[in-house]
Amino acid sequence: MPRASSLCPQCAESPGFERRGKRQRCFYTRYGKVESALLQVTCRRCGCTFSPFVGFFSERGKRYSRDLVQSLVLSALTVSYHETSRRAKREAGVKAAAITVWRELRGAYQRYERRQKKASSSRGVLVADSTGVKTGKTKRGSSLNLAIKVIGREIKGKRARLKKELVSLSQVA
Repeated sequence: MPRASSLCPQCAESPGFERRGKRQRCFYTRYGKVESALLQVTCRRCGCTFSPFVGFFSERGKRYSRDLVQSLVLSALTVSYHETSRRAKREAGVKAAAITVWRELRGAYQRYERRQKKASSSRGVLVADSTGVKTGKTKRGSSLNLAIKVIGREIKGKRARLKKELVSLSQVA
């Protein structure tokens, strides 16, 4: 009985699994073709048959490894999709059609956009209200209100610094 650390994809529980044998699967990496036997199991609770280790080499359901996809995407940024396809065949012996290269590049760009959107939504406006800094011509002064927006991050040497933008500045009398 295999000890599966994963959950059943259908019922999302792990009461135990029964072996159903193996099936051959070939994956393409940047170093060439890799053939492997994938273990198949059946969930005792719902009867769903699946392979718990299919995501080890690549994304679930894909035959191209993550490192090959990254290599194809980086190559497609500098040369045409057809030339990238020819390079993959020449260098790794991997058949990757130009449309496949285009799909992987589009998927990488969509993942990048989601990460950027998530990062930008987490950046908020920081308001420092009545900071204790008194300003003005009177002896007691008046409060200074600032609204600062974090717009990015830069790394200089080993130190990270936030890039900020002044959104609003007001003085309360």
